[in-house]
Amino acid sequence: MRVVACIVTVAVGVIVVGGCLLSLYLEAVGFGSPRDSGIRPRVVAPLLAGVAGGILVPAAVCVWTAGRSRRTIVIVALIVAASAAALIVGILGLG
Repeated sequence: MRVVACIVTVAVGVIVVGGCLLSLYLEAVGFGSPRDSGIRPRVVAPLLAGVAGGILVPAAVCVWTAGRSRRTIVIVALIVAASAAALIVGILGLG
């Protein structure tokens, strides 16, 4: 049952992160925002929190369900978080 909980939360986390990254991309290109407004921090901050939550919550659930192999899950979560950060930097053009 715990493995199913881990798999379900990871699947939901992937959907949340994908949606937030798509919204960040659309914000970065100016879709749906007032003309010449640039990137709005009030819109970007919750989306970044959504990306972090979409990564950290499934990682926490998997750590809870894994028991002894926490090191592997933490390493995988860090790799995923670094990848998401790289995607955010690439999408927003900060690099």
